[in-house]
Amino acid sequence: RYLNDNYYRSENGVSGEWPLVFYWLSISEFQRGNIKQAEKWLFKGLDQIRYDRITELFYNETANKNNPLAWAHSFTIIALIKLKKFSI
Repeated sequence: RYLNDNYYRSENGVSGEWPLVFYWLSISEFQRGNIKQAEKWLFKGLDQIRYDRITELFYNETANKNNPLAWAHSFTIIALIKLKKFSI
């Protein structure tokens, strides 16, 4: 987020892990025409889903309280639709 950001910094000093970034990267790569990369990021994100929910972030390998996070689910649906892995 920004230099010296301590929002949900883990015990070992690492920033929180943000699963929705994988979906953002998937959408971005799709828009650039890099379908293989888009699929890679999509599936990497899908591997992060626990209990059918996409959390805001993981802190010390545990989902934080912002779970489920609506806009993370929205990014996921957009990526799935763009890559024709899901249809409405």
